Amino acid sequence: MLDGSLTSAELNSSGALEANFPSSLPGGADPDSDSIYEFPTSLSMSNADVTVSVGGTTITLMGNVAVTTILVSDDTGPTAKPKTVSMLGVYSNSHTGLSFDGSVTGDWANPPADDPTTANGSLRMSGELTRADHPAYYADLVFALDSGTATLTVDFRLGTDVLRGTCTGTLSTEGDVTSGSLQLTNQDGVQLDFALGAGGTMSGDLKAGGEQAATITKEHDPLGDRLDITYTDGTFDSIYL
Repeated sequence: MLDGSLTSAELNSSGALEANFPSSLPGGADPDSDSIYEFPTSLSMSNADVTVSVGGTTITLMGNVAVTTILVSDDTGPTAKPKTVSMLGVYSNSHTGLSFDGSVTGDWANPPADDPTTANGSLRMSGELTRADHPAYYADLVFALDSGTATLTVDFRLGTDVLRGTCTGTLSTEGDVTSGSLQLTNQDGVQLDFALGAGGTMSGDLKAGGEQAATITKEHDPLGDRLDITYTDGTFDSIYL
Protein backbone atom coordinates (compact mmCIF):
# COMPACT_ATOMS: atom_id res chain seq x y z
CA MET A 1 0.00 0.00 0.00
CA LEU A 2 1.16 3.50 -0.84
CA ASP A 3 -0.08 6.37 1.30
CA GLY A 4 0.96 9.87 0.35
CA SER A 5 0.68 12.49 -2.36
CA LEU A 6 1.78 13.10 -5.94
CA THR A 7 2.07 16.54 -7.52
CA SER A 8 2.81 17.62 -11.08
CA ALA A 9 1.86 20.45 -13.44
CA GLU A 10 -1.42 18.72 -14.32
CA LEU A 11 -2.05 16.37 -11.40
CA ASN A 12 -2.44 16.69 -7.66
CA SER A 13 -3.25 13.47 -5.88
CA SER A 14 -3.32 12.22 -2.32
CA GLY A 15 -4.70 9.17 -0.56
CA ALA A 16 -3.93 5.52 0.12
CA LEU A 17 -3.41 3.38 -2.98
CA GLU A 18 -3.40 -0.42 -2.83
CA ALA A 19 -2.87 -2.85 -5.70
CA ASN A 20 -2.80 -6.65 -5.70
CA PHE A 21 -1.18 -8.87 -8.34
CA PRO A 22 -1.08 -12.62 -9.06
CA SER A 23 1.87 -14.63 -7.77
CA SER A 24 2.56 -15.90 -11.30
CA LEU A 25 1.67 -15.07 -14.89
CA PRO A 26 -1.79 -16.22 -15.99
CA GLY A 27 -2.13 -18.89 -18.64
CA GLY A 28 -1.59 -17.60 -22.14
CA ALA A 29 0.71 -14.75 -21.08
CA ASP A 30 4.12 -14.40 -22.71
CA PRO A 31 6.85 -15.00 -20.07
CA ASP A 32 9.37 -13.13 -22.22
CA SER A 33 7.44 -9.87 -22.55
CA ASP A 34 4.63 -9.89 -19.97
CA SER A 35 4.84 -9.06 -16.27
CA ILE A 36 2.52 -9.89 -13.38
CA TYR A 37 2.10 -6.13 -12.93
CA GLU A 38 0.12 -6.04 -16.17
CA PHE A 39 -2.55 -8.25 -14.57
CA PRO A 40 -3.71 -6.61 -11.31
CA THR A 41 -6.39 -8.55 -9.48
CA SER A 42 -7.63 -5.48 -7.60
CA LEU A 43 -6.97 -1.77 -7.22
CA SER A 44 -8.29 0.59 -4.58
CA MET A 45 -7.80 4.16 -3.40
CA SER A 46 -9.16 5.38 -0.07
CA ASN A 47 -9.47 8.97 1.13
CA ALA A 48 -8.67 9.99 -2.42
CA ASP A 49 -8.31 13.65 -3.33
CA VAL A 50 -7.43 13.88 -7.01
CA THR A 51 -7.37 17.02 -9.17
CA VAL A 52 -6.51 16.94 -12.87
CA SER A 53 -6.13 20.22 -14.78
CA VAL A 54 -5.77 20.03 -18.57
CA GLY A 55 -6.47 22.70 -21.20
CA GLY A 56 -8.39 24.95 -18.85
CA THR A 57 -10.58 22.13 -17.54
CA THR A 58 -10.33 20.93 -13.94
CA ILE A 59 -11.65 17.53 -12.90
CA THR A 60 -11.75 16.54 -9.25
CA LEU A 61 -12.53 13.29 -7.45
CA MET A 62 -12.74 12.89 -3.70
CA GLY A 63 -13.70 9.69 -1.90
CA ASN A 64 -13.07 5.95 -2.11
CA VAL A 65 -12.64 3.90 -5.28
CA ALA A 66 -12.23 0.13 -5.63
CA VAL A 67 -11.89 -2.13 -8.69
CA THR A 68 -11.55 -5.88 -9.05
CA THR A 69 -10.61 -7.46 -12.36
CA ILE A 70 -11.33 -10.48 -14.49
CA LEU A 71 -9.06 -12.00 -17.13
CA VAL A 72 -10.35 -11.92 -20.70
CA SER A 73 -8.39 -13.79 -23.37
CA ASP A 74 -8.27 -13.40 -27.15
CA ASP A 75 -5.73 -14.09 -29.92
CA THR A 76 -3.25 -11.66 -28.35
CA GLY A 77 -3.41 -13.29 -24.92
CA PRO A 78 -5.05 -12.44 -21.58
CA THR A 79 -6.04 -8.91 -20.51
CA ALA A 80 -7.20 -7.72 -17.09
CA LYS A 81 -10.55 -5.91 -17.37
CA PRO A 82 -12.84 -4.46 -14.66
CA LYS A 83 -15.11 -7.01 -12.98
CA THR A 84 -16.53 -4.91 -10.16
CA VAL A 85 -16.29 -1.17 -9.66
CA SER A 86 -17.35 0.99 -6.73
CA MET A 87 -16.99 4.69 -6.04
CA LEU A 88 -18.33 6.66 -3.12
CA GLY A 89 -17.57 10.34 -3.13
CA VAL A 90 -17.71 13.58 -5.09
CA TYR A 91 -16.85 14.20 -8.75
CA SER A 92 -16.83 17.55 -10.56
CA ASN A 93 -15.91 18.86 -14.01
CA SER A 94 -15.33 22.59 -14.52
CA HIS A 95 -15.84 22.37 -18.31
CA THR A 96 -19.36 20.94 -18.14
CA GLY A 97 -20.20 22.54 -14.79
CA LEU A 98 -21.45 19.17 -13.58
CA SER A 99 -20.83 17.72 -10.13
CA PHE A 100 -21.97 14.43 -8.62
CA ASP A 101 -22.12 13.42 -4.96
CA GLY A 102 -23.05 9.79 -4.43
CA SER A 103 -22.10 6.27 -5.40
CA VAL A 104 -21.28 4.32 -8.55
CA THR A 105 -21.29 0.51 -8.55
CA GLY A 106 -20.77 -1.96 -11.36
CA ASP A 107 -20.53 -5.70 -11.81
CA TRP A 108 -19.65 -7.42 -15.09
CA ALA A 109 -19.96 -11.16 -15.57
CA ASN A 110 -18.40 -10.58 -18.99
CA PRO A 111 -16.91 -7.09 -19.49
CA PRO A 112 -17.57 -5.03 -22.64
CA ALA A 113 -15.23 -5.86 -25.50
CA ASP A 114 -14.99 -5.04 -29.21
CA ASP A 115 -18.27 -6.92 -29.71
CA PRO A 116 -20.88 -5.54 -27.25
CA THR A 117 -23.26 -8.43 -27.95
CA THR A 118 -20.99 -10.66 -25.84
CA ALA A 119 -21.05 -8.41 -22.75
CA ASN A 120 -23.12 -9.01 -19.63
CA GLY A 121 -23.21 -6.71 -16.63
CA SER A 122 -24.60 -3.56 -15.07
CA LEU A 123 -23.59 -0.14 -13.79
CA ARG A 124 -25.54 1.98 -11.29
CA MET A 125 -25.17 5.63 -10.31
CA SER A 126 -27.13 7.06 -7.39
CA GLY A 127 -26.77 10.48 -5.83
CA GLU A 128 -27.12 14.21 -6.23
CA LEU A 129 -26.40 15.82 -9.59
CA THR A 130 -25.69 19.55 -9.80
CA ARG A 131 -24.93 21.85 -12.71
CA ALA A 132 -23.60 25.38 -12.33
CA ASP A 133 -26.45 27.91 -11.88
CA HIS A 134 -29.04 25.11 -11.74
CA PRO A 135 -30.77 23.44 -8.78
CA ALA A 136 -29.49 20.09 -7.56
CA TYR A 137 -31.59 17.00 -8.18
CA TYR A 138 -31.48 13.35 -7.19
CA ALA A 139 -30.65 10.82 -9.89
CA ASP A 140 -30.75 7.03 -9.88
CA LEU A 141 -29.51 5.54 -13.17
CA VAL A 142 -29.07 1.85 -13.91
CA PHE A 143 -27.44 0.68 -17.15
CA ALA A 144 -27.45 -3.01 -18.00
CA LEU A 145 -26.03 -4.89 -20.98
CA ASP A 146 -27.16 -8.45 -21.61
CA SER A 147 -25.93 -10.21 -24.76
CA GLY A 148 -26.71 -7.35 -27.13
CA THR A 149 -29.66 -5.80 -25.30
CA ALA A 150 -28.99 -2.53 -23.50
CA THR A 151 -31.36 -1.16 -20.86
CA LEU A 152 -31.22 2.20 -19.10
CA THR A 153 -33.58 2.85 -16.18
CA VAL A 154 -33.80 6.47 -14.97
CA ASP A 155 -35.29 8.12 -11.90
CA PHE A 156 -34.85 11.91 -11.58
CA ARG A 157 -36.33 13.93 -8.71
CA LEU A 158 -36.38 17.65 -7.99
CA GLY A 159 -38.63 18.53 -5.08
CA THR A 160 -42.07 17.16 -6.02
CA ASP A 161 -41.12 16.86 -9.70
CA VAL A 162 -40.34 13.33 -10.86
CA LEU A 163 -39.27 11.82 -14.18
CA ARG A 164 -39.01 8.04 -14.40
CA GLY A 165 -38.63 5.67 -17.28
CA THR A 166 -36.85 2.97 -19.21
CA CYS A 167 -34.93 2.97 -22.47
CA THR A 168 -34.03 -0.28 -24.23
CA GLY A 169 -32.04 -0.96 -27.36
CA THR A 170 -30.76 -3.85 -29.43
CA LEU A 171 -27.11 -3.50 -30.41
CA SER A 172 -25.25 -4.75 -33.46
CA THR A 173 -21.79 -6.29 -33.18
CA GLU A 174 -20.39 -2.84 -34.08
CA GLY A 175 -22.28 -1.20 -31.20
CA ASP A 176 -24.98 0.51 -33.31
CA VAL A 177 -28.56 0.62 -31.99
CA THR A 178 -30.72 -1.27 -34.50
CA SER A 179 -34.02 -0.96 -32.62
CA GLY A 180 -35.22 0.35 -29.31
CA SER A 181 -37.90 1.96 -27.20
CA LEU A 182 -38.27 4.75 -24.64
CA GLN A 183 -40.93 5.27 -22.00
CA LEU A 184 -40.96 8.28 -19.65
CA THR A 185 -43.56 9.35 -17.07
CA ASN A 186 -43.64 12.44 -14.86
CA GLN A 187 -45.33 13.18 -11.54
CA ASP A 188 -48.54 14.34 -13.30
CA GLY A 189 -48.96 11.13 -15.25
CA VAL A 190 -47.82 12.58 -18.58
CA GLN A 191 -46.34 9.64 -20.48
CA LEU A 192 -44.07 9.48 -23.54
CA ASP A 193 -43.79 6.25 -25.52
CA PHE A 194 -41.25 6.24 -28.34
CA ALA A 195 -39.94 3.53 -30.63
CA LEU A 196 -36.97 3.19 -32.97
CA GLY A 197 -37.51 0.58 -35.67
CA ALA A 198 -35.51 -1.07 -38.42
CA GLY A 199 -34.09 1.32 -40.97
CA GLY A 200 -34.17 4.24 -38.53
CA THR A 201 -37.95 4.64 -38.41
CA MET A 202 -39.23 6.56 -35.38
CA SER A 203 -42.71 6.94 -33.92
CA GLY A 204 -44.32 7.69 -30.61
CA ASP A 205 -47.24 8.91 -28.54
CA LEU A 206 -47.69 11.47 -25.80
CA LYS A 207 -50.47 10.84 -23.28
CA ALA A 208 -51.84 12.87 -20.38
CA GLY A 209 -54.08 11.20 -17.81
CA GLY A 210 -54.30 8.17 -20.07
CA GLU A 211 -55.69 10.23 -22.95
CA GLN A 212 -53.92 10.74 -26.26
CA ALA A 213 -52.31 14.20 -26.38
CA ALA A 214 -49.98 13.96 -29.39
CA THR A 215 -48.41 11.66 -31.95
CA ILE A 216 -44.75 11.70 -32.99
CA THR A 217 -43.48 10.74 -36.44
CA LYS A 218 -40.15 10.97 -38.24
CA GLU A 219 -40.16 12.90 -41.50
CA HIS A 220 -37.59 14.14 -43.99
CA ASP A 221 -37.29 17.42 -45.90
CA PRO A 222 -34.45 19.30 -47.70
CA LEU A 223 -33.10 20.43 -44.32
CA GLY A 224 -32.78 16.87 -43.04
CA ASP A 225 -34.58 14.42 -40.76
CA ARG A 226 -37.03 15.82 -38.25
CA LEU A 227 -39.54 14.69 -35.65
CA ASP A 228 -43.06 16.08 -36.05
CA ILE A 229 -45.13 16.30 -32.88
CA THR A 230 -48.82 16.69 -33.78
CA TYR A 231 -51.16 17.55 -30.90
CA THR A 232 -54.79 16.55 -30.75
CA ASP A 233 -55.85 20.22 -30.94
CA GLY A 234 -54.27 20.49 -34.40
CA THR A 235 -51.10 22.37 -33.41
CA PHE A 236 -47.65 20.87 -33.95
CA ASP A 237 -43.93 21.22 -33.27
CA SER A 238 -40.94 20.05 -35.31
CA ILE A 239 -37.52 19.04 -34.03
CA TYR A 240 -34.66 18.56 -36.49
CA LEU A 241 -32.35 15.67 -35.72
